[in-house]
Amino acid sequence: DAFNTTTAGDAFDFGDASAARYNNGFGGCASATRGVIADGTATEYVIFSSSGGANDFGDHRVVSGSGAAIGHAADGVRGLLAGGYNAPLNLNTIDFITIATTGNSSSFGEFDDGSTGGYSPMASPTRAVFARGGQNLNFINFTSGGKTQIFGDMRGDSRVSHIASCSSSTRGIMAGGEAPSRVNTITFITLATLGNGTDFGDLLAGRNDHDAVSSSTRGFIVAGNNGSITNSIDFITFSSAGNAQDFGDLTQ
Repeated sequence: DAFNTTTAGDAFDFGDASAARYNNGFGGCASATRGVIADGTATEYVIFSSSGGANDFGDHRVVSGSGAAIGHAADGVRGLLAGGYNAPLNLNTIDFITIATTGNSSSFGEFDDGSTGGYSPMASPTRAVFARGGQNLNFINFTSGGKTQIFGDMRGDSRVSHIASCSSSTRGIMAGGEAPSRVNTITFITLATLGNGTDFGDLLAGRNDHDAVSSSTRGFIVAGNNGSITNSIDFITFSSAGNAQDFGDLTQ
């Protein structure tokens, strides 16, 4: 599906991936012109200006099979694929791709605190931040790679998993999740400043198994389960803390 981020309304059909999937970790990263969707099954890309089917991009260097729990972040040029599950092992590795050039992922770094997956990623033009319920917020710089460093702490947050996240160039939000039942909480961080999440507002309803995408000014929390399977889209404006508003619906 796709939708125009500036005007509230329903999504429209964009095209199809090469196969139907339902994996935690089948997310993506993007430049201004191309979106890359990746898990251990396949790494594919679409061109935003041309609706249609996805195209083969390459393979993940380490993850194969379901590839669950990969975290994805990008600075518009380089995409990071963080952690994941490669049966029977959880991975603490971070790989990278160059979004404009098809090919397999390459080694970039690793999580220094032993984190292995279930990430909620956010990014500025210079750093990627990975949140994980009940553990640390970790960050890594796009230009240097290596080991992650501690950004903040999620242990004071009641949520333990299934947090959807997205960001503008300056602020990241973490929305919904399980604590352990689903919640409507939204917290935010300032990406240039180390620290813990701060209250931003609330979703229209508690959600889990959802996802989030963003424009430069708005964050969109999509689909998931709010007591039943939902196709609804909530949105927030990054510059103004407050509760989410209704945007529209996905096609299914």
